[in-house]
Amino acid sequence: MKPLLHLPILRLTPSLTSSFVLGLLTLLIADCPLLADDWQLEHVGWQGHYHLGQWTAVQLRAFPEAERATEVRIGVPDAEGHTVVYSTSLAPNSQPATSQKQGWFRCGRLPGTVNIEFYDGEKRLRAVSLRAGGEFDWPAPLPVQQQLIVTVGQPAGFNAEVFTEGDYEVVTTTSVADLVPDARAYESVAWLVINGPYEEFSPETVTALETWVRLGGRMILALDSQPAQLSDHPLLKWMPFTVNPTPVEAVEVGSLEYFAGRNTRIPTQRRMTIPKIIPQAGLTLAKSLDDPLLVRLPYGFGEVQVLAFDLTQSPLTRWVGLPDLARKMVLAKSPGTVEPTRSTNSQIATTGVSDIATQLNATVSHFPKVYRVTPWPVLGILLVYLLVIGPLDFFVLQRWWKRPLWAWVSLPLIVIGSSTLLVWGAVQSNGSDFRANSFRLIDYDVATNTQRVNQWWSVYVPRTGQYDLKLAAREPAPASAKLVSSAWDWFGVPESGFGGMYQPVGVELGLGTYQHPEKTGDLPNVPLLQWSAKTLRGSQSSLVADQIEAPLTSNSLGRLSGTITHHLNGTLEDWVLAYANRVYAIGGDELGAATPPWKPGEPLNLDGPNIIQRELRALLTRTVSSQARRAGQAQLDVVFNREDYAPLSRDPLSIARMATFHEEAGGQSYTSLTNRLLDADDLSRQLQLGRVVLFGRFVEDSPAPDTLEVDGVPLSPDRADVFVRLVLPVKKTAEIPRFLPKLIE
Repeated sequence: MKPLLHLPILRLTPSLTSSFVLGLLTLLIADCPLLADDWQLEHVGWQGHYHLGQWTAVQLRAFPEAERATEVRIGVPDAEGHTVVYSTSLAPNSQPATSQKQGWFRCGRLPGTVNIEFYDGEKRLRAVSLRAGGEFDWPAPLPVQQQLIVTVGQPAGFNAEVFTEGDYEVVTTTSVADLVPDARAYESVAWLVINGPYEEFSPETVTALETWVRLGGRMILALDSQPAQLSDHPLLKWMPFTVNPTPVEAVEVGSLEYFAGRNTRIPTQRRMTIPKIIPQAGLTLAKSLDDPLLVRLPYGFGEVQVLAFDLTQSPLTRWVGLPDLARKMVLAKSPGTVEPTRSTNSQIATTGVSDIATQLNATVSHFPKVYRVTPWPVLGILLVYLLVIGPLDFFVLQRWWKRPLWAWVSLPLIVIGSSTLLVWGAVQSNGSDFRANSFRLIDYDVATNTQRVNQWWSVYVPRTGQYDLKLAAREPAPASAKLVSSAWDWFGVPESGFGGMYQPVGVELGLGTYQHPEKTGDLPNVPLLQWSAKTLRGSQSSLVADQIEAPLTSNSLGRLSGTITHHLNGTLEDWVLAYANRVYAIGGDELGAATPPWKPGEPLNLDGPNIIQRELRALLTRTVSSQARRAGQAQLDVVFNREDYAPLSRDPLSIARMATFHEEAGGQSYTSLTNRLLDADDLSRQLQLGRVVLFGRFVEDSPAPDTLEVDGVPLSPDRADVFVRLVLPVKKTAEIPRFLPKLIE
């Protein structure tokens, strides 16, 4: 054989050889996605900070061909590791008025590679692959326990040095123009602190912030001392408070110092002029005589804290207690809130469940008609197979039949027979039908007429393939409802183990790619493996009026009164009505359970004789009291027995109730589970804001559940659990007295 270099076809001159290699490299480079010098990734999320499983914006610096680009596609892994491509329109009317281009994505796993492509119609203009830790670094997501605080206008006290202790990350922006005019951008933001100039708010930004707070966002607003400017503040047009045109003097600011928890005075030599805040609801956390200094207000399913001071001006900028005030505002709880004691529930082995979202996902992905074999039967079958194919086959052929050469026949027969039997058993246990489960939370906020529907679907497929998944949802009821937002996408769990979004990146084979359309709710060509389940989440918010009638009042001692009537298309079962730290119910046992069904149109009179009251935390933690006598003592002691929370429970009612009142039940200290991913669904803070939360299982009068279409074929759920949560405003008839009245004059 001749050496390769001696072949005639490769007997080229050095110049021809170099030209050939250069041309080949040019072809390869032209076809490969590379990062060009004139292309820049401005930032991901909030200055490189984002969370897995939540919407994130990507700011892209324009390149020469950007004017012709009509679409940007970002490919990231979903919760299972499949690449999902998110498409974002680059039309001028869909992009912010900046020199940057903006794309959107939801990342479901720690990304190894992120692909970004620009298109002009179907023609690809530019492509880039960003590798985590590579030359062009894609930022790592925030840990699941890390909460994000975004500040605008450089308010003093809210900086990274103040929140070094605790799971907080602070992002400082200098201008209101840095705020993304889309409510999706704030999904990963725990608190938004605004102290910026009022004239820079665009109508799109105001609408985005209002939608975000309405659906569960939290904002802190520091006011300027000039009421004339405040009258034109665009955010005040929707917030639940007004500002008097005439400013007032802060006669006493000791309550603000007391709220901060610091025994240090605000350094001022004269009375400060502040705007007069007139709240429509909520709590006054600090005030000067009758003038509020700091208020905490509900709006929709979110909240707003308003401070009557400018955090960029003296004297608060010189106050050493300002960092303590900032931390207290972020961790705000209602006065008198008792911190729960640490749970005594100890676990020797981990359960693999560390968040309420993981428990919810395990529940909706459980199909009772699908029998999953545990590892122990598999090990037993393997042991029997080894005994049959080895000692038993040898004993029968060698010692009994005296035909050792028949092993050439018996071995294939045993392998084929056992394989056929195992395949038949796998089909019988896993099934050959498509299946689905659904879990739905329907929320109503009466004060803003907001309806929020979150539903989780799990689809089970009997064979490997790529399927078109579409949520055939009904129109909002009634027909006059105004749709605010809608989304339909995959759902992941915040775990670091197998199946979690935070598991380390490894070598994975057999993963597919599918696209997430920008406007439609379909998920086409989703890759699913045989006998596997994929969890999906759909959300929809709309404005719906006249669903609930609830003129409720509370007297000076906190007693709730009034009548509630719902006009929902169904009956409420296992319902509880929570206000402050109490539960109001009809009948039931010591824990307030077994309440009678509540049909639409039936008024619930809270002043009626059948209404009983229980402590809310005792209901949530199932704490009961009993009497016991100690040895050698005559008197009886009262013993409180609390039931430990079961992280592995698949009871939908228990999970929905804990997701609703997680913080009120004690949070992680009681359940041993966090609630980061479903934090916006926790309504405990609504109780702290002086509102009523009514929770119950919903049974429709004329069942017409949403269906999941798989390749165009409707698939009704095997199990459909629906729960309703009503958030009701309460009018207080008088201030809570500082001293209890005397019983005997």
